Amino acid sequence: AFARTGNELWLERARRFEHSVGLIMLDIDDFKRVNDTFGHQQGDVVLREVGRVLREGSREIDEPARYGGEEMAVALPQTDLEGAFQFAERVRHSVEALDLPLLSGDGTLKVTASFGVASLASADHADKDALVAAADSALYEAKRAGKNRTVRANGAVRTRRGVHGVASAE
Repeated sequence: AFARTGNELWLERARRFEHSVGLIMLDIDDFKRVNDTFGHQQGDVVLREVGRVLREGSREIDEPARYGGEEMAVALPQTDLEGAFQFAERVRHSVEALDLPLLSGDGTLKVTASFGVASLASADHADKDALVAAADSALYEAKRAGKNRTVRANGAVRTRRGVHGVASAE
């Protein structure tokens, strides 16, 4: 999702101008159960609606994308770790508030999502892979901690690689 198209240029720009970049990774909780219980067409409705919430909550400069399966990501230029956390919490609450009609016409479906957030400091040696790894690690911590929550990548730890949340803190 973050190949060297315009998606990597924001990272280079952030380093050059010493701006923060936030990254949010989200995963729809118990998505396999939705597909198994209600079918893949219902799962597609869930993906579309969560994607819509993500896009509507994003600014024009943000880069929301489907990362794979039921995972999505948002690159947030000019956003620090706390700003990324606040954005993720707004989206998390909006996803939780969705009332998705069942395709069978027999009621509605509620879904939740878990979020991991990380941010890129203005250090020269930070890279995209470290940023993705930090956000992904925080996402899995959110899943392990009970789902339907947002976790910051190891708090606001400044590291040698310039990413908040990667091991090898100074």
